[in-house]
Amino acid sequence: MNVNDYEGIVREHSPAIYRYCLFKLNNDTHSAEDVTSEVMLLLFQKWDSLDTDGNIRAWLYRAADNLIMRKRTEIRKHQSQAIPADALIGLENELSLVHTDEYFSDEAELIKKCTEFTEREFGEEGKELFTLRYIEKKTLTEISAESDIPLSTLHYRLFRIEKALKKMLSKNS
Repeated sequence: MNVNDYEGIVREHSPAIYRYCLFKLNNDTHSAEDVTSEVMLLLFQKWDSLDTDGNIRAWLYRAADNLIMRKRTEIRKHQSQAIPADALIGLENELSLVHTDEYFSDEAELIKKCTEFTEREFGEEGKELFTLRYIEKKTLTEISAESDIPLSTLHYRLFRIEKALKKMLSKNS
């Protein structure tokens, strides 16, 4: 592998790949940055088996398209599963809980109970993930970067937390 060739390709093509990803991902800068980084990482991983004399630009765009499709699937999946922070009370209502119920007297109490439950059931890491996602309202990409948890693993862990919270809330109705 010639590192100078790799660096030159990255320098030359990264801005265009980023703009392409940004366009295809509806101006979602975080996702476009993620996909661009993944394309360049994939290029690095496949460098020795690639025909660098061929059309590397076409290979980069094809890789970007494949990763964009995967990212869109992740985004759709997350949107269908996630509980936004401001929807915790909505979740309570959905499960027919009454705000005057002794268990949850207000939103702050609900968040406190959910945080305590998450820590008890999933440990300190679960509590941290819950806090980052639903209280601090961070994106999955931001949480993944901060916690060094792969995005797919993060999706699964948050899904399990959400499922357990729904179950806990329905038991207390």
